[in-house]
Amino acid sequence: MSSRGNSGGSIISGSSTEFSRIEADKENIQPLKQGRSANNLVKALSLNKETRKEILARERDQFEASLDPAQLEDLDDPLEPYLKYLDWIHTHYPSGANTESGLIQLLERITHDFKDDDYYKNEVRYFKVWLEYVKFSDNPRDIFHYLYKKKIGLSLSLLYESFANFMEFEQDFKKAEELYQAGIDAKARPLNRLIRAYENFKIRRAQSSQVQKRQGLGVLHNPSGGGLETVAKRGSLHSSKTFAVYNDSESKPSSASEGIWQHLDTIDNSRKENVIRPASWSGEKLIQQGVLKSNEPKFEVFRDSELRFPVTKIIHNPGKRTEKFDFNLDLLYSDGEDERSLMEVLLLSRGVYYLAKKRKSERTLETPSKKHTLSVDAENETKLLNSPTLTFYSRQSMKEVLQMLNQPLKETKVNDEEPPLDEGLSEFITETITNHPPATPKKSTNEDTGAMSSPFLEEPIHSEPGNSDVLINPFDNNLQKNLLYKQSSHLSKYEDYHQSTSKRDKFNTLKSLLKPHAAPIMGSRQLMLEFRGETFCFTKQLGNLDKAGTYLSEKSDGTAAAIKVRSPPIDWEYYILKQLEVRAPGNFIRVIDFYKFEDESYLILPYMKHGTLLDLIQLTSQPKSIKLEESMVIYVTAQLLKQTYILHSIRIVHANLKAENCILNLTPNTKPGYHDLKLIDFENSIDLSLFPENVRFSAQLSAGTYPPDETWNSWRHEPDYYGLANIVHMLLFGKALGVLKTSSNNYKIRENMPSYWQRELWSELFKILLNTQNLECEQGAPLKLLATKFENWVNLNWSSCGLAKQIAKITDFMDDQRKRNKI
Repeated sequence: MSSRGNSGGSIISGSSTEFSRIEADKENIQPLKQGRSANNLVKALSLNKETRKEILARERDQFEASLDPAQLEDLDDPLEPYLKYLDWIHTHYPSGANTESGLIQLLERITHDFKDDDYYKNEVRYFKVWLEYVKFSDNPRDIFHYLYKKKIGLSLSLLYESFANFMEFEQDFKKAEELYQAGIDAKARPLNRLIRAYENFKIRRAQSSQVQKRQGLGVLHNPSGGGLETVAKRGSLHSSKTFAVYNDSESKPSSASEGIWQHLDTIDNSRKENVIRPASWSGEKLIQQGVLKSNEPKFEVFRDSELRFPVTKIIHNPGKRTEKFDFNLDLLYSDGEDERSLMEVLLLSRGVYYLAKKRKSERTLETPSKKHTLSVDAENETKLLNSPTLTFYSRQSMKEVLQMLNQPLKETKVNDEEPPLDEGLSEFITETITNHPPATPKKSTNEDTGAMSSPFLEEPIHSEPGNSDVLINPFDNNLQKNLLYKQSSHLSKYEDYHQSTSKRDKFNTLKSLLKPHAAPIMGSRQLMLEFRGETFCFTKQLGNLDKAGTYLSEKSDGTAAAIKVRSPPIDWEYYILKQLEVRAPGNFIRVIDFYKFEDESYLILPYMKHGTLLDLIQLTSQPKSIKLEESMVIYVTAQLLKQTYILHSIRIVHANLKAENCILNLTPNTKPGYHDLKLIDFENSIDLSLFPENVRFSAQLSAGTYPPDETWNSWRHEPDYYGLANIVHMLLFGKALGVLKTSSNNYKIRENMPSYWQRELWSELFKILLNTQNLECEQGAPLKLLATKFENWVNLNWSSCGLAKQIAKITDFMDDQRKRNKI
């Protein structure tokens, strides 16, 4: 075997060699279409493992450096360094695709980096890289469909030949013929070769049909001398056999099949569901054979996936040994209550315990008292809906309320035909009595606020003005389920709402394969999902939470979408988004589709290509980057204020306003458009129309939505106001908001503004956003006033400040960053 020259690196040099020197390793060498140099193989396989690893790592670093986007921009042919890198891997890693070679990863980089370049879409070298990548796909059909939809290789006969060969192997002759016809109609080059391939396909098709017809006639030669007989007759002679053993035909496969499989050979380059990964035998158990398993359904053990009924309690006592109780200890010792007996637990589980206690309490409270009494009008008695879960307020909460009133109830009426008042009351609400408005809101603590009422009402609770506030934890999962319980029939009426009792079990796969800030993965079978006949290919992670993740995906037609996956599933965010569509059409992001399965939910939203406000802030804060001018910040702030005041005017509180929850879709205009920004992530948003008028909230908030050195015992719109202030502060100063308390007990920002800024405009904004205790925040009135002032400033200074040019400049900059980051 003669050697071939190579320009891949320092390990390889050219000379002749004996084949016997590589014969022992021939099983580990993957063939190449252009062949391999025997001398190069000897050099590569004979080196010491550590030495070879060190040399290859050094050479790989040189190739990686040549793929720097800054260097590629100056090249006439940016594809050439990629192809040299690919040839180097082929030469120095004879075993082909494995974790050490990085072949699959490089193929993905090449195919992805040029997929939107019109010049390379029909470049034969680039398309051959796609064909090599197809060999490693679990389903080549999806890759070919993707190429066809993205118009990659449509002018090359190689696309139609390869795709048609694959369909021919799949026995889909009609599709194969259509592909040949499509290539000829498109005049794919070289056209003569495609026409010859089509003629050969028709010859193979005709020969195949003749063979099938001839086999149906019967056996033409009978060595036993019994004359000719039909296949049907021969089969009848052996009808006494009870089991027919399958005999595989020993005929050689057709040349067409061999050619197809050369392009469709698959190598397990990633872990699959039906492949057992190598592992140690230590601790493994051998499966015993010889026992026939019954096909009868197994007894299904109850699984408490939501831990609604805990059966294990661990008690930590300082100075004592930790105790573990394997039963539901909370049933006997509920927070704030006396110990219950087993009989009380039994009555409680049947829903009659507190009903009996209430009637007994009613008879006791009927005794007149010398103190002032508070009468309850039976006509104004609040009617509660039937809650899907049975909850009670605690005896301790009742004691606290009675002590605060310091007087007994004079009269209590129970309607046996409706749920008793305390039977429908939930642990989500605490009612506190006050004679004047609350002080500066403070962040919630871990105090148990008890339960006094359920917000899931046909009509909200109306308390006497100035007398009470209702405290609720709005983020409680059970509360959200209760609120959505009555809305489920309404949600199912939307055309974009799809619910299924089946399971998808895809979230863990997405989390394991798509990592934050990693390069996109294209064409992986494991990352493809189909919804109602439409295929989505997940390519990149956009955002990640513990129980949810947002991913960039491409549909089969090449359009992009953002999909938020959540496990366990919940349709609260979908409900909020539909309320926004109904109450304020055209002002917020619209839902494309929502799919709710038994284990996961998929919220499909439009993809905004310019990322989030946080991305913009981080990019513009880097050295040698463009800077955000104050006029641009004013324009963005005007849109933030407008979105938030519209949100509040329709009685929705976002409750998680951050820079990463504001997405951009910048469009250069000759005049202000105010449609470049949209709010997202409504998972923790609150619909005030479902709660009493005097409701306030008590729950832990995420960082950035409240002052770090302040505590809020109750809040309502305050997190949105502080969140806005924090976002604007980051746009102006490039860092999180810091506040100081003045002598008048108000808040102001720590930083000093330059004298050439619009200080009057910014001072008024921060004064309102940071001091909401004396403001009437309902209907978003303060925000509307601010938004009007900011919009007026933008309208007056649009041309003089060159805002249109600034937006175009930022748009070009962020588009360039997307290309650099391969998004």
